[in-house]
Amino acid sequence: MKNEKMSKPKLLFWIDSSIIYFGIAKSIQDKLDAELFSIFELTDQPKSFFETQSILKFKEQWFYHDHIKKIKSEPDLNYLSEMEKKYEINLWRIAINERIFNDFKQFYRFSQDEILLILEQTCKFCEQILDKINPDFIIMPVPHQLHMYIFYQICKSRKIKLLILHPTHLGADKSLIISENWDKLDPIDQKKLEKFNSSNIIKQTTTSEDLKKSLSNIKLREKYSNYFLKSKKHYLKAAIKFLFSENSNQRTHYTYWGRTKIKVILSTILFRFRTKYRQYYINKNFKKTIPTKKPFILFTANQDMERILLIFAPYYTNQIEVIRHIAKSIPVDYCLVVKEHPLNDLRGWKNISKYNEISEIPNVHLLHPNFPINEIMEKCSLLITIRGSTAIEAAFYGKPCITFEKTGQIEIPSRFQIHDIHELPSIIRKALSTQVNINDVKKYLKSIEKLAIDFDKNGELSKAIDDNFYSGGFLRSQEIKEEKMLYILNNFSQEFDNAASAFIKKINELR
Repeated sequence: MKNEKMSKPKLLFWIDSSIIYFGIAKSIQDKLDAELFSIFELTDQPKSFFETQSILKFKEQWFYHDHIKKIKSEPDLNYLSEMEKKYEINLWRIAINERIFNDFKQFYRFSQDEILLILEQTCKFCEQILDKINPDFIIMPVPHQLHMYIFYQICKSRKIKLLILHPTHLGADKSLIISENWDKLDPIDQKKLEKFNSSNIIKQTTTSEDLKKSLSNIKLREKYSNYFLKSKKHYLKAAIKFLFSENSNQRTHYTYWGRTKIKVILSTILFRFRTKYRQYYINKNFKKTIPTKKPFILFTANQDMERILLIFAPYYTNQIEVIRHIAKSIPVDYCLVVKEHPLNDLRGWKNISKYNEISEIPNVHLLHPNFPINEIMEKCSLLITIRGSTAIEAAFYGKPCITFEKTGQIEIPSRFQIHDIHELPSIIRKALSTQVNINDVKKYLKSIEKLAIDFDKNGELSKAIDDNFYSGGFLRSQEIKEEKMLYILNNFSQEFDNAASAFIKKINELR
């Protein structure tokens, strides 16, 4: 029987303002004979570049926000109900946790019908595109907002192969993995894993001290968070551009409804004053040394209004209640130390009343967010977090961990997940008596190393994109110039080629 020539794979890209996936698509186009399609999620000014660019040829492309209109009509509840049944998704759970409907109420308060109409139009947009092209593969970032998560869920329900580039949760942003799920690895052949020639870092790891050294070796030299939204020069340039730019997004993007220039300016001024005042309170009242000589359990808080909670831990967004549950559940001879997330300054910190509420819980101590995580991890008996990278890092310090949602791509026996809040006291006691097996952590590391690709997504590449296109990340609605796009594509061609080769390998494996 003759081998039939395989048809060209149809690849649908989700491209957002990071531009990362545009660069990856360009490299894939250069290396693979495929039909390329794209969904763009952009503001008005960068959109004009992608409407006319000739660098990358898509067979067809759509701009998500063109299909979401502010209309006055009754939402079709029958359609939305059918969508929930058809794709097994809970639309209100997604909508109530959507940051645009919650965090930006100072600009616009969405009515219930407006939210339902946005859900309806988003679902119809996703179905229309998927019905039309029936893609073989979807290449997209980890979902971070309502529309992306709905698209992700619909694709999974339709059994369309998803290829998602996501971090390893080891603090190593330069080491990323491509898999069909955002929260776990694709199946690994254990025989191949045993034969895999891992790095000396893993081979030489025989003690807990070696584990801690290996963790520090895989961390980025310079974290993206160290410079993201930190430049005063870029901030001033962005402010001037914003003042003299056309503010069309408030008419065309529901994410910008109500964002008049005067509202944005006043909100920004208020945000900066509020953040400084709360920072002063934190510096004055939070502990800057380990606040107890008793054995203690460490709770590492998540950043507020982020996908880690809003999408991936939708029932644990009230972190104060989680802290209260933990405080009720710990043994009487332990205390609870709470460490605020250091990047919560990007959210203006919590309201001071919230911090007071935490500090008034008996047997709970608030630790300064800038206290070194390695020092507090060394001293704690157990780490608890809702989900996040500290759940993985705990094992490197020989500490058991409890999470409220699944964290990490591979299970580690010293990590426990809460499925029923009533189990919390017994699981805490079980975790406290659990020893971390160094071989379990080495297996985790080996699996990650085998599948990870070297792609500096949140390093110099993202910094260059923000600096060249978005005034250091302060203003996303700016016109993109072709010469600057070519500079990014050429200057970081090796990064994009590495990612493209990994995607193509995955495509060929799954075809």
